[in-house]
Amino acid sequence: MRAYERSGEFLVVLPELPQWFIVDGIGKEVADAILQKKSIRETCLILNGKAKQADIKATYRDLKMLLANRDNGNDRRISSPLTSKATVAMISLTRRCNLRCPHCYVDAQGMRGKELTVSEHRAIADNLHKRLATNPLLEYKVNLTGGEPFCHPMIMDIISAYKDAGFEVTMSTNSLLIKKRDMAKLADLGVALSVSLDGATEGSHDFIRGKGAFKKLSGRLCP
Repeated sequence: MRAYERSGEFLVVLPELPQWFIVDGIGKEVADAILQKKSIRETCLILNGKAKQADIKATYRDLKMLLANRDNGNDRRISSPLTSKATVAMISLTRRCNLRCPHCYVDAQGMRGKELTVSEHRAIADNLHKRLATNPLLEYKVNLTGGEPFCHPMIMDIISAYKDAGFEVTMSTNSLLIKKRDMAKLADLGVALSVSLDGATEGSHDFIRGKGAFKKLSGRLCP
């Protein structure tokens, strides 16, 4: 088990499963106790006063089931959100975007450098699935993002490349560039779209996305 700390939270990685989860300091101490073969009673005594006993016990049970797989190879699916078995690869297709949002972490303003071709994406998809998707009990997804992924002229072919390789596809998009003729194909492919909506009013959304963005988006979501 490997743990990486940032701002009081821990990214715990189990590369042999493969699996990862994020916990606070209490969750990290619970995981450490389990690996030290401490019982649930001993763990509650160690953490007495730091958290509610019911929360410690619930976390212990969830992590015990997950960490048990580390030792015996038993791939048991756990339904708790803390230990949800889904692996997602984030793939940035382009730095281009049709909007100029001040918070954009990639500073997406125009073409910068070369973008991968469809053939290159197909090779990545095949290789990624071969090396990553090794456990039939896990769900493997790719999230296609940018910039704005629909700025890429070959976006539908790229989506198909990852679907053909065996991945579920999700996308982070402002949706404003999606063509009507592509909507049916996106639905057929089972692509899940995460659409940016920054507030319930025109003023709040347009403050971030630019004037007129709210009307364009609401017209698409509620035609």
